[in-house]
Amino acid sequence: MVFINKKNLIFILIGILAIIILLLFYKTKNNNKITDDKYIAMYKLIIDLIMDTSSELNSNAKYIAIDTDSFSLLKDKELLIDYMKKYNSNVFKSSFDELEKQNYISAENPTLEGILISVSNVKKEKQTIDLEITKYKSTLSSVTNRYEATYKNDGWDIKLISVSVS
Repeated sequence: MVFINKKNLIFILIGILAIIILLLFYKTKNNNKITDDKYIAMYKLIIDLIMDTSSELNSNAKYIAIDTDSFSLLKDKELLIDYMKKYNSNVFKSSFDELEKQNYISAENPTLEGILISVSNVKKEKQTIDLEITKYKSTLSSVTNRYEATYKNDGWDIKLISVSVS
């Protein structure tokens, strides 16, 4: 038979309380971790925003090339390709250099028949990501938006920092 005196009961209650606090802290900490599905949600929001900016660049686009390597925070980059099909059925992975090698663009013909989407200057600090996304049609027809994306309350708060149009 086990007898619990007041002193032992206090230690048991303090131990149980400590375990509860640790479990709550662990759950809160893991809920704030930015996972691949959360990154794809952010990229989708930012892609929608850039596609709405200077939307005339999208008109008559025969394809959308997406520089998936520039989306450095994302592991499953195929999700971007699938998502972009809502804007154009002909979507493929390609960088600017690859488009040049495949003769989609050249010094003599600096205009794409489609558009190229890429991300640059990505800076991540805790729950905030600063990045630029570019929609490129030609040397004289492109737009770059800089955004600050903050993950909080199970969602993204996206702020437009600047727009550069050429």
